[in-house]
Amino acid sequence: MLIATPNLAEGLAPLEQSVESLLPLISTRSGEYAALLEGDHAMRPVDTAATDLAWLFYTSGTTGRPKGAVLSHRNLLVMSHCYYADIDMLDERDTNLHAGPLSHGAGLYALPHLLRGGHQVVLPHFDVDAILDALSRHQRVSMFAAPTMLTRLVNSPAVAAADLRNLRTIFYGGGPMYVADLERALQLFGPRLYQLYGQGESP
Repeated sequence: MLIATPNLAEGLAPLEQSVESLLPLISTRSGEYAALLEGDHAMRPVDTAATDLAWLFYTSGTTGRPKGAVLSHRNLLVMSHCYYADIDMLDERDTNLHAGPLSHGAGLYALPHLLRGGHQVVLPHFDVDAILDALSRHQRVSMFAAPTMLTRLVNSPAVAAADLRNLRTIFYGGGPMYVADLERALQLFGPRLYQLYGQGESP
C-alpha cells in the first residue's frame, strides 16, 4: 500500500497501472484513506531478530553514486542511543521537526524522538515560514537540515528577526558545508549545531 498526499498521488497514478508490483495507491483525500483511519489500529507484534533488515537507506552520494545501505534493527537502536549520548537526551517535551525528506536524515532522526515519546511535526516541504511557525508553537524543537537548507535559514531576514528560544538542535549533513556559511550559522543559532556524516552507511 502506498499512501500519498493528493498532489503526489496524481503524479503516481499512471505508475499504478504500468508497474505490476506496485501496491495499491491511496490518496489522503480519498474514501479509502478515511476507511483506513476508522479501521483497527491495534499493533500486532512481529517476531524479529536484532540483525534483521529494518531499513534500506540510500546514501546521499556525497562521495560518488548513492548506494543502498542495509540497516538492521540493532543499527537503528544503537544509533538512537548514540544520539542521546552525543547530541541530546530527549523526553516527551521534545519535538522533532521534519523539514526534509523522511527517506533521508529527517526520517532517520525520528527514531530517537519516537523511542522517548517526543512529538513529530512533518512539513510538506522545506519552508522557512513554516519552520518559524512551528518554532512558535512547539518547545524543544530539533530538526535535520541538509547544508543548503541550513544556508537558506541563515540567509533569511525572517529567521534573523525571529524568537529562536524553542530551537534546541539542528543536526546537518548529507553534503559539504562551506566554512563561511557555518560561521554565519553559529553566529545566528549559537551552539545548537551538530554535523553528521555517514549516517546511511554507519548510523
